[in-house]
Amino acid sequence: MSNTETAEPANVPPSPRKLGRWLWPNVLPRSSLTVLDGDPGIGKSLIALDLAARVTRGSAWPDGSAGGDPGTALLYSGEDHLTYTIIPRLLAAGADHRRVCGLGISNDSNGLPLLPRDADRIEAALHKYRPYLVVFDPLAMFLPAMSNVRQAMTVLVQLAASSAAAFVLVRHLIKESRSRALHRGLGSVGIIGAARTGFLVAHDPADRTRSVLTPTKSNLGPPPPALAFRVGADNGHAVIQWLGPSATTTEQAARGGVWSDRPGALTAADFLIELLGPGELPVTEVMQRANSAGISERTLLRAKAMLRVKSRLVRNGQERAWAWSLEVRAEVGEGNGTDARL
Repeated sequence: MSNTETAEPANVPPSPRKLGRWLWPNVLPRSSLTVLDGDPGIGKSLIALDLAARVTRGSAWPDGSAGGDPGTALLYSGEDHLTYTIIPRLLAAGADHRRVCGLGISNDSNGLPLLPRDADRIEAALHKYRPYLVVFDPLAMFLPAMSNVRQAMTVLVQLAASSAAAFVLVRHLIKESRSRALHRGLGSVGIIGAARTGFLVAHDPADRTRSVLTPTKSNLGPPPPALAFRVGADNGHAVIQWLGPSATTTEQAARGGVWSDRPGALTAADFLIELLGPGELPVTEVMQRANSAGISERTLLRAKAMLRVKSRLVRNGQERAWAWSLEVRAEVGEGNGTDARL
């Protein structure tokens, strides 16, 4: 071997092009972002761990699609404890623990990586472990503030594109249940905008004993069918039990099967989320656009209160005018984590 040659570990995966577009066919794209939204306790983290376990063994996917070659899963967890929660759940899900790496988890002297500041730490981990799956759970713990979301998401898009991994970003939901499913996730619309695919986890309104995984966004192919599941137990540890396709639609899941009795408010809420998602706008412009869209001022103000839209007095020389914005900030914990090979 010459001095200019470099040796690579035997477990380094082929390039994304050789591996193909999809990790999970038509569900999880490689080298791209996928958003997984849902209320606390609905099973989002368990689903992420179930996917990680399947990656480590090359097992079939929940819809029956064939798995591929076993690969590494890289987990960033800002809430769950590695020893007491994550490892037992992974083992219950059948993971090959040798192929799972935990970062940003309890007792890490470096703390949680924050984006975009610590992009180099994540890039180094991608180079070291060459994962097939990367999970950030929950995403808000790795963002210093939602006001910096555009730059943070640009960094995540670049990191994903440089790797063979499917990036899964787990989010909680906003409390307003009458917005469209695509807009229910916590934070800026720039998050789902940067993702190629998105999913909502919710209780199945047709059967409250089970839950559903439904698509909210699918830019790279047709939306996959919804999948039903239950949270079961294996040796005292929670596991996902997949139940097959579900006829429940994404919007039904998002609203619990009950549609708003004030459709005007729903339309106005969606209008405000779309309009203010990119940033602050003068109230006069918002009112003008609402009028053009056929939304009355009374309905618009009701939707404003429903979404907790922020009002700010903007001064420009001697002129003053009110502006509206959607300002949802992430709550960043003080958690520590461990760079641990399970």
